[in-house]
Amino acid sequence: MPRTGRPPNAPDLIGSAEPVPVPPSHHGHLADQWPLWSSLELGPLTSAVPCARAHAQLVLQEWGFAVLGEDAGLVVSELISNAVAASRRLPPPPPMWLWLVSDSTLVLI
Repeated sequence: MPRTGRPPNAPDLIGSAEPVPVPPSHHGHLADQWPLWSSLELGPLTSAVPCARAHAQLVLQEWGFAVLGEDAGLVVSELISNAVAASRRLPPPPPMWLWLVSDSTLVLI
């Protein structure tokens, strides 16, 4: 099955030189060790919403989770819409990141 690779360095999400650590989930999953990763950098524009939704749906289909595509698309649309609104209030508006991670059983958005 094709997979999307994790970028070698996590993006600087909080303005520090250090990568943002990924804490273990309360379910005991170590998402930073999951084999399937995809990320998409987006500008804080309303056009980012359909781009992010399409990206998530296509990646999930590629990973064998096509059945989750519609629901995940709605979740991604809401998250990115909120991120666009929040980012536009900051001078200058920072980029936004969409991350998808999977262990081939679970999907984290």
